[in-house]
Amino acid sequence: MKISTYNYILNTLLRVAPFFAETALNQSIKKAGHTIDSISAGEMLKVLKAEVLPKLSENKEYITDSLILANTSTIQTNAENKIIHIDGPLKAILDVEPSFESLKALGFIKEYKKTYRTTVREIELDHNIFKVSISPIYDNERAIIGTLSTIANLSLQREIEDEIIHYSENLRKEVQARLDAEDELKENQSLLFHSSKLVALGEMASGIAHEINNPLASIKLSIDLINKLIEKEKLTEEKLQKELKSQLSLVDRIGNTIISMKKLSRPSDDDDFTLVSIKQVINDVVTLSSEKFIINDVDLRVHYEKEDIFVYAQETQLGQVIINLINNAFDEIYDQFQDPWIEIDWHQTEAFNFITVTDCGLGIPIESAEKIFNPFYSGKMDKGGTGLGLSISSQILKSHHGSLYIDHNSPNTRFVISLPISEKE
Repeated sequence: MKISTYNYILNTLLRVAPFFAETALNQSIKKAGHTIDSISAGEMLKVLKAEVLPKLSENKEYITDSLILANTSTIQTNAENKIIHIDGPLKAILDVEPSFESLKALGFIKEYKKTYRTTVREIELDHNIFKVSISPIYDNERAIIGTLSTIANLSLQREIEDEIIHYSENLRKEVQARLDAEDELKENQSLLFHSSKLVALGEMASGIAHEINNPLASIKLSIDLINKLIEKEKLTEEKLQKELKSQLSLVDRIGNTIISMKKLSRPSDDDDFTLVSIKQVINDVVTLSSEKFIINDVDLRVHYEKEDIFVYAQETQLGQVIINLINNAFDEIYDQFQDPWIEIDWHQTEAFNFITVTDCGLGIPIESAEKIFNPFYSGKMDKGGTGLGLSISSQILKSHHGSLYIDHNSPNTRFVISLPISEKE
């Protein structure tokens, strides 16, 4: 925020509460995690409303009215075009004894003979914008005997309006981007459903939006910063290289997200069975899903240091099965345990490859386990569940000559993907 805007707000508060307004304002800015230089006009407005005004007086309405009055200046002239009264914050930026001619030149007053009706105008002075209302003063005979000018400083209001417009435009673009992403995901969901795949891809929409929108927002802020440094002639080679290096890594992050999304969302009915890296499939899944787990403080554990194994499978469909399993685990634990976690692991025997998805839950009762793979059976109907996820996942693995089952020997809830080792492996 501009220092001039801060000083304007502080001077206004000092007229209302001269003894402790500055302390209350600065403490509230610091409490909000800002400094005078970093806080924006919009954030300052929130601080004033939530923190400063309640501290200045228990009677909030009185304080608010006082602030409004304190922000208004008045100038009165008589029939001889002499200033007979001037008050308000305007005095701080004018001469010690401003003359009629100087105020007339600035547009704050008019000669009384030329004032036949109220006029309203805006003028700019020392980077401040003022709204000036000039009205004639009449005597009992309806003759003009002077003028009354009312001046309101609009600088803070304009800065807040500009910030709101800027925020609204960014929000509109973000909403449009999300809507575009959702449209594309809905189309993918339809393809998945009609080809007996997972409808769970739609649950990744939020994570994909975050994985793309967050780096884009950071890149935009960096570009804005570079432009400002160029304008101020303060852009150094070191600063430029640092910003470019940081933003190139974000571009790579977006690229990896898009690659993973393409792999796991494209139609796969005609995909050939190939040797697939388990690590790569899990990495693609985690790339698209991790944001949801981070936001909700769910620890998603993957032991990437383990030796990789390869399975003979359709890569897209295998990834969709894993997505469904970790999404199901998330829905069951994220608001039920103090330190929720999910672990994806893999191992191999002489005859089978195994991928396990384990969460901190206490297991699934036998009576529920017998029904859980049936089509349209769901324990999440109140959350919008369709009951198709595990059923379709099971069918996908059967087409791979494998299976999906619950490991009842585990102390926690564990689903196991079993795929036979093929001669082609």
